[in-house]
Amino acid sequence: CINVAPAIPMAAAMLASIPSKDELYDYAARAYDPESRVPLVEAVLNKVGVDKYLDEKQVEALATCTTAAGLVKEAPALLERAAPRLYEKGSGLFEKSKEKYEELVPVVAEYKEAVAARVTLAREGADGRAAVLAEGKELATERIVVPARAAAAPYIAKIADRKAALVEKKEALLADKRLGRAPHAPPEARA
Repeated sequence: CINVAPAIPMAAAMLASIPSKDELYDYAARAYDPESRVPLVEAVLNKVGVDKYLDEKQVEALATCTTAAGLVKEAPALLERAAPRLYEKGSGLFEKSKEKYEELVPVVAEYKEAVAARVTLAREGADGRAAVLAEGKELATERIVVPARAAAAPYIAKIADRKAALVEKKEALLADKRLGRAPHAPPEARA
């Protein structure tokens, strides 16, 4: 007989440490938001014991790198310290990507605002969701369906031509008088 009495408090403690559904939603919301992500990641890193291996400044820099803006800000210094030879070879590429990031920041902000407006509209009720769906269908037709049809048109035409040739060949074979007599031929002639 196995004594399970010591395992019960341990299981209860494990069960109590599991976050609730609301806590998970809160974590997800904080992790999605760049403003609250850095402190959340920093707290998690400290909780799992990274502070034993890295000092506070390094943990903060690592947590900062979880956002795009933080990565652009911290990566050169981290990369230069961690892998100096790699930094020398990739610094030009990093500068180009930094320029591209700075170029795309306003575009991302614009799209973020547009998505937020559509989410607000969709939360208003069935009419808002219908409007968002109609707009989505229109955009999908304009940007995906029409270009896809245009790109596929030559291939579809080639398949249609091949099908027409095969149908024509089939009709020619069926119209052949020899094929019409073959089922009525003696069995030894068919072999």
